[in-house]
Amino acid sequence: AVLLPAPLAEGHDRAHPDEQCRAHRQHRVHPDVPLRQQLVEQIAFLIISEKLRPGEELPSVRELARRLQIHHNTVSEAYQELRKRRWLVRKPGQQLKVRTPE
Repeated sequence: AVLLPAPLAEGHDRAHPDEQCRAHRQHRVHPDVPLRQQLVEQIAFLIISEKLRPGEELPSVRELARRLQIHHNTVSEAYQELRKRRWLVRKPGQQLKVRTPE
């Protein structure tokens, strides 16, 4: 289940994929859910809702951590989880991207 309240799931600016995550961090609707898991669910939601599309690049770990004002390990762990779930892919020498369906 996606752990997002309706106001955070709507109105996402496609040009700035981290903005929705920032709004989620500021509101912390689910204080009992680890921030890493909230980030995983938020990014997965953006992919499911096609706000992030196949082949679209994500910010680097450090860049997204800086924008969200969270520790880079939190972002790194979230990205790793999304790669394990096959939502994201990284080819050698390339930025992390939303996986293109086969």
